[in-house]
Amino acid sequence: MKKTIILHPELDHQVMLMAKERTEEMYGVLLYSPVRDFYPIDFLLVIGSGNDIYVQTLPERREILQEFLRRNHTYRYLDFHTHTPETLARFGKVLASNFSAGDLSIIRPKMADDPEYLQVLF
Repeated sequence: MKKTIILHPELDHQVMLMAKERTEEMYGVLLYSPVRDFYPIDFLLVIGSGNDIYVQTLPERREILQEFLRRNHTYRYLDFHTHTPETLARFGKVLASNFSAGDLSIIRPKMADDPEYLQVLF
């Protein structure tokens, strides 16, 4: 089934700036209220940050997400991840548009558990 993710240009610009200007990689969620096969992104929440080897999830951020979802039953989320310029310099430009082997080791089990699972790379 085709899914169309709609990211407002300003939100896309802000995420790209964060990815370029931060020295840490980020993990977060893009929150949306689905309309058929369209996923218009309304908000983003950074859940964790770290280096090119390990991104630490902050429990308090995860709690904020869970509370938001409890209060807003129509919302869903998809994960996002960033690679920093340092990561690209170290491992190559191929990671500008591809997940690393480490990323995939986390993503694949999630996909096995949930065939609808999506993650976006910035």
